[in-house]
Amino acid sequence: MAGIRRRTFALAAAAGAAVAGAGTRARAQAAPASIRLNWYLGGSHGAFVLGKERGFFSAEGIDLAINEGRGSVRSVQLVDSREDTFAMADAGSLMLGVARGAKARAVMTVVGVSSFCVVARKDSGIASIRDLQGKRLAVTAGDALTALWPAVVAANRLDANSIRLVMMDPAAKVPSVLERQVDALLGGISDQPNLMRQRNVEPVVIPFYDVGVNTIGMSIIAHPDTISRQPDLVRRFVRATSRSYEATLAEPAAAAAAVRKMKSDLVEATLLAEVNDSNAGTRQGLTQGRRLGWNDPASWQQTFELMRTYRELKTDLPAEAFYTNDFAAT
Repeated sequence: MAGIRRRTFALAAAAGAAVAGAGTRARAQAAPASIRLNWYLGGSHGAFVLGKERGFFSAEGIDLAINEGRGSVRSVQLVDSREDTFAMADAGSLMLGVARGAKARAVMTVVGVSSFCVVARKDSGIASIRDLQGKRLAVTAGDALTALWPAVVAANRLDANSIRLVMMDPAAKVPSVLERQVDALLGGISDQPNLMRQRNVEPVVIPFYDVGVNTIGMSIIAHPDTISRQPDLVRRFVRATSRSYEATLAEPAAAAAAVRKMKSDLVEATLLAEVNDSNAGTRQGLTQGRRLGWNDPASWQQTFELMRTYRELKTDLPAEAFYTNDFAAT
């Protein structure tokens, strides 16, 4: 992925039958806005591409540009500098950025659970988090997964001394597991498991959220000035985004196909796997009785506490300062 040149995408809207009646008027009045993705375009971003293709944003009077990203930290910076109207970022990166002076706030949650996980070969004998004791675990120094690993150890009362942490570059993790140089790795649900399947090796995946350590997976953020001065724009964007995610939940193959139209060098089967993984995180993070996009206060509080304990988050702000539910009501 790192070798792909950063590109900015601006699709021509293709309104579907459901929005055809309002489409002409909405496009005539459309205001430009951009969403900065958290990484290079892939299946996890299918909702925005599908929503753009089907005219959900143009129906809300938004001429949306979809810009590739280089990580959540950078997304926070680009919203702070107002280079982008909105951006995708995990809640931990948002909190760290704001604590260091960036101006940004979450207006909705689209993936309410962390993508962090332990990945092993299915034939490794590892089926639960406790099976890691006495094993070798591939990690990367300084990344968010490794920083949160002590929380997994504490939550599950593991014997940390019995688990050998093997430091390596992220790209070396999957080959090391495949070649049995290590027994498992810390990775992302949409990444390393799919790479292993491409090599005809079935993985076992143990999500952090299943072992007592969850952080908000992905939120949509905006500058506080945008929130206060253009609340109608934010409201319409949240509405179109919710509709786009709902369509992607219902039609994952359509979202994968839409992404491939924008980036033809991607493999559609891999894109579909990524869409399905993202959809699983969206479903898992839904709060009962709330619409898609709701920022669950308990989840944000847990993320906040984990960040303060394990990621050196230093701030006098409360967890509520990092998000608003003004635009994601029931």
